[in-house]
Amino acid sequence: MTISGIIKFKFKGLEVSLRGLSPQDVTREYVDGLNKEHLFLETKPDAVTISSQIEYIRDIEKDAMRVICGLWCGEKLIATAGGQRLDIETGKAPVIGIFIFNENFRGQGWGKILVWAMCHFLIKNLKVISIQASMKKVNLSSKGLFLRVGFEVVSEDAYYYHLELKSKNLAKPDEVTF
Repeated sequence: MTISGIIKFKFKGLEVSLRGLSPQDVTREYVDGLNKEHLFLETKPDAVTISSQIEYIRDIEKDAMRVICGLWCGEKLIATAGGQRLDIETGKAPVIGIFIFNENFRGQGWGKILVWAMCHFLIKNLKVISIQASMKKVNLSSKGLFLRVGFEVVSEDAYYYHLELKSKNLAKPDEVTF
């Protein structure tokens, strides 16, 4: 799905934005980041190319149930967030996932910003009332950043935590200004 709209804000004094990702946004750095990740991105192919990622984004643009957004720091794409199950008429909450492919931006709070911005974007543009996410139990940093923006653990199994956010509970990080 292509969603028009953009969220602009500041984080740590830097100009940041989140908007729908388009095929022309695919960079070598983005693809290299996808290819380096082997632990947490379970649904990606073994090898991603620029052309295969462009095709993937084109497929998402045609699918009313999915969206992919990019997070920019200034003019630099640093991360992506995907949403699935976006047909709110089904009564099921959409599911999001995030990926900070630029390693220079990891461990500095950008994950929390990405989760918050993607949730804010979906609530603002699609009027969703809840959002879900799941992560491997070994990925405690991911769990923590989702919890810090208002998600709650609703269940868990042997390998995964399953979280949900009620839109009214979305907490804007203190570091974000408009």
